[in-house]
Amino acid sequence: MGWMTDYANLHEPVYDKSIVRKWKMEKLLKAMNKDLINSLIIDRYFDIYTRNGFEYVLEGVTEDCKIFLIDFDDIRGMNNKLGYTKVNDILKKTFSELKEKYIIGRAFSGDEIFFLTYDLNDNIDTIKNVCLENNLTFTYIEERHKHRERRIFGENAGGMIYKNIPDTLEEMINKFH
Repeated sequence: MGWMTDYANLHEPVYDKSIVRKWKMEKLLKAMNKDLINSLIIDRYFDIYTRNGFEYVLEGVTEDCKIFLIDFDDIRGMNNKLGYTKVNDILKKTFSELKEKYIIGRAFSGDEIFFLTYDLNDNIDTIKNVCLENNLTFTYIEERHKHRERRIFGENAGGMIYKNIPDTLEEMINKFH
């Protein structure tokens, strides 16, 4: 009997199963959290930012930029005529063609989209041309986001106003509606 006890001890696992399970669970949770975070930041179907993601990635921007808020015309009618899949493919193609030049993110609803560029001389023509090639039309507003702006009037004239992009985005949505 003594030799069996010694033999059994030789083949015991060199690790504690509870530690391995804990490690596997931690690894799984990290992966799940990463996927969850990515799904909150990126609209995977259109490969553009969600509204929260757009604000998150631009949160620390200290450069001036230009933002266009566009609202595609008659998406509901297009969906009825062409089908959701076809319209989504058109939007997906349009966004992929514009992603090199713009940071793109959802605004308020599914057909309202922000386009941000650091080229302050940019105008809506590039977006308009790509959209027209894809049979899309839209209405829009544009805003130049100034991170720092000198106060001209009032009690604190001469002082600086610092503005965050989320504030500019919210102002644009309020103006648009």
